[in-house]
Amino acid sequence: MKYTPIILASTVLSYGTASAAVVNFSINQTYSQGTGESDLPETSIPIGGAGQFFVDPGFSNQFFDFRFNTGSFSTVTSQAINNGGDIYYFLESFSSGDVIGSGTINLDTSAVADWDTILVDGQTEGPWGASHEGFLGFVADGGEYGYIDYDFTRSGGVSTLTFNDGAYESVAGDSITIGTPIPEPASTFALGGLLCMSMMVRRK
Repeated sequence: MKYTPIILASTVLSYGTASAAVVNFSINQTYSQGTGESDLPETSIPIGGAGQFFVDPGFSNQFFDFRFNTGSFSTVTSQAINNGGDIYYFLESFSSGDVIGSGTINLDTSAVADWDTILVDGQTEGPWGASHEGFLGFVADGGEYGYIDYDFTRSGGVSTLTFNDGAYESVAGDSITIGTPIPEPASTFALGGLLCMSMMVRRK
């Protein structure tokens, strides 16, 4: 008697290889700004091997801004505010299953010299006027597309944003789908082996 493995296992292995370019990272930091909150110094936040972005609360406890050096968050261009000559673009909020890529960033983005924001002169627009959860889409300095999972609260004039974890596509210019589970290479090979063993056919 012998056992003949089903070839299906090789499909699982090739899927793991094709998905290996997605890199996960963790932030787990919370920042607040608004009425009664102290001004915060500009703070850099690393996003794995894709570099870093910056949180800059501005002045007078009424600004809450974000920027990359040469990359950008995805913003809503129809919600721009001109404040003292500076242009502020409110951050776009995405949901699980949305695709972050060239179409998303190119259509809804601020220029590098502009500010990406959730709070301008004490005012918010779009989803930032109320507490919610979502994902921020970005293109990093090296052209990698990614997203950050966040929790947001708006209470008593104070905006509080918690950055949780996120992921980016390490191949510059390639899009990424929010929330798509990516198997680790080691676990993928183990899964392939288990499938192979479980689907063996006994022959006489």
